[in-house]
Amino acid sequence: MRTKKFILTSAAAFAVGLFAYAATAAAEPVVPNCAYVASSGNKSCGRVAVAPSNAPAGFANSQLGVRVKTLFAQPNNKAQGGFTSTVNLLFDNDFAINTAAGGGNCLSADIANKTIPQAYAACGPAGKNAYLSPPNTLSGRSSTAPPSNYGGCTMIFKGPTTNQVLIYARVTLTANSNPTCTTIAGSSAGNFTAVLTGSIAPAGVAGYGKKLVVSGISGLALPLDDFYATLKRGSYFQARCPAGASPWKMRSTFAYSGTQPNAGGPPDTVLATQPCT
Repeated sequence: MRTKKFILTSAAAFAVGLFAYAATAAAEPVVPNCAYVASSGNKSCGRVAVAPSNAPAGFANSQLGVRVKTLFAQPNNKAQGGFTSTVNLLFDNDFAINTAAGGGNCLSADIANKTIPQAYAACGPAGKNAYLSPPNTLSGRSSTAPPSNYGGCTMIFKGPTTNQVLIYARVTLTANSNPTCTTIAGSSAGNFTAVLTGSIAPAGVAGYGKKLVVSGISGLALPLDDFYATLKRGSYFQARCPAGASPWKMRSTFAYSGTQPNAGGPPDTVLATQPCT
């Protein structure tokens, strides 16, 4: 089966969706690339990156990175599966997402149509204090599918309720753009903002603890084909590595736009793993 890319401003992706550096980092933390899964129609992949990988046997504060990518068979053709509609990420039961932690709550209206500094002022440490990545850094990057290949910088905020996250992307609407995504003040201005909402709930699947579901992705103006983001905020995300637990795993399921059957195909599921010690 296949998997689809989390989308730009979070959605999804979340996750969305998290690898972290110090507040003085010169660039956003990068979640490594992934290899597409062989498939007809759309081809997708996912990557999970938790640090440190030498986690203790009991839960400890950690950082979570997520990357999702899709190679669309017919990008921009919504009727033929050229967009993602929903992304469902299942996280290992040796991860804990403490939704009560992480500061205040940010509303979509607080960051909609805002530049990076404006959104950070509204929901960052000096505003509603809902930012889920290290202070003054970007969470990651996103891009849209060809032929536009618009690049974007991403930020992840705690959402309107404790079980939600907001995925924000500031996009530069120039073909093949590669915006600067460093500090809040030092990043490219961009000229378009996208915001998606992800919901966190018990996974309900053996071996997994929580799930992040991002829907409404096909409502975006352009299809996102690559998204990564980093989350690190106190006890909001924790990891453990009991004896015999390795590797950690993340299961991603992607549903595509259009009415089946279509060129994008039915929902795809992909498993990503990371060794822990």
